[in-house]
This record gives sequence, C-alpha cells and structure tokens, in this order.
Amino acid sequence: MENAMFPMVKLRVTQTEGIGSHTGSKAMDLGGANTGKDRVYAPFSGTVIRTRKNANGELYLQSSGKVRLADGTEDYLTATFIHDSKFNVVEGQKVVQGQYIYDEGGMGSGNANKFANHLHLEISRGHHKNQKVNAYGIYCTPNQVSLYSALMLGNDVEILDGGGHNWKRREALMNSKPPVSGSTYLVQAGDSWWGIAEKELGAGTHCYALAAANGKTIADSIHPGQTISLDI
Repeated sequence: MENAMFPMVKLRVTQTEGIGSHTGSKAMDLGGANTGKDRVYAPFSGTVIRTRKNANGELYLQSSGKVRLADGTEDYLTATFIHDSKFNVVEGQKVVQGQYIYDEGGMGSGNANKFANHLHLEISRGHHKNQKVNAYGIYCTPNQVSLYSALMLGNDVEILDGGGHNWKRREALMNSKPPVSGSTYLVQAGDSWWGIAEKELGAGTHCYALAAANGKTIADSIHPGQTISLDI
C-alpha cells in the first residue's frame, strides 16, 4: 500500500486552513521555495478525473486504491490542485506516485496571473470530482482531511514554514542510509519506483534517476521478485 506523500520538495505554508478564503476549509496554500513555479508531484498513484483549465486551473486526482495517511488510517483519497495555468497531464490519464503532474501558478477566473504563484491543495477522503459551497460561502472538496494529518514528508522535503503544524516524516526514512555501490533491491508486492526510492535512497524524487539507472521510466511497471539496481 502506498503512503500519501507531500507533493513538493519545499514546504512553505503561505495560508493555512480555516482562515480567510479557507474559512471552514482544510485547504492550504503552499508557496514552494520562492515566487517561482515549483514542480508538484503526484502524492499517490491514481487517475486524473477532471481538469478545469479556464477557471482556476483545477485538477482532481483520485487514488487507484486505498492509501495510508500520515495519521495511520487508510482510505481512498482525492487530491485537488488549484492555480496552475498549464497542466502536464490530461483528463482521464493514469499517473504513478511521484510523477511530475502540475506546477504552482497564479490562475484565477481564467486569468493566469491573477494571483502570486502558489499551490492551493486539498486532500479529501473518498473519490470526488468537484467542489461544493460550505456554510461560509467557500468552495471546497467534500470530506477534507488536514494536510498534515494526511500527507507524510519524505527526506527530500525541506520545511521552510510549516504553518505551525505538526508535519510527520515517513518513519522508515529517519534512519535510512545511502546504499553501498553495487546494491540491489528485490521488488515486493505493492512497491513503486517512488516508494523504493524513498525507502532505499532516502528521497522519493530519486525515483526518476532510479528508473533510468534500470533502463526504465517511472511509468514502467515493476513486479514482485524483480531485482533492480540501486546505483544512481
């Protein structure tokens, strides 16, 4: 089973849950490293169920199966990404955990530069493909979970501003060490390129280099019993 992972390599909360335009919502705005457009990776494998390029740049990703959350529970999840003006994936596309699918942006009301570049992110239990207006007049995806309760941080995530919340790193990574030259890994059931890179190399974003070192891409399947090289 996959762990739900934080989808960027820099964690900087610019607007937390429950205030301002997030009143009654567990959404957060994430500013990345600076004012540029940081990459956003799929927090779990799934299907891009809906996109809205000409509105606020919305993308809805539904998990393929149940995912393990940072709070220890397991559930089907929907991730709602908002404000990118040019997507890297299309509606109906299946993506794998760690795939580069999105960017920070400033899209709002059809204007690509309405806001400063950031990612508005929501995580919800269950499968959804639209938002509803809450009691405060705020649009949000139903059945939301606080991001810090849902998403684990990999070792590659640098916390610039956690917004005062208790974010959790994936425990199995805390004592991980770089593999020695010539090391290999025997693929287990439920493994993914991202998960192996996290566990064995200390950072999920190493999945691209790991797959390439084995003559593959992260879109290529791996199977239990397969041996892969950890030399990247």
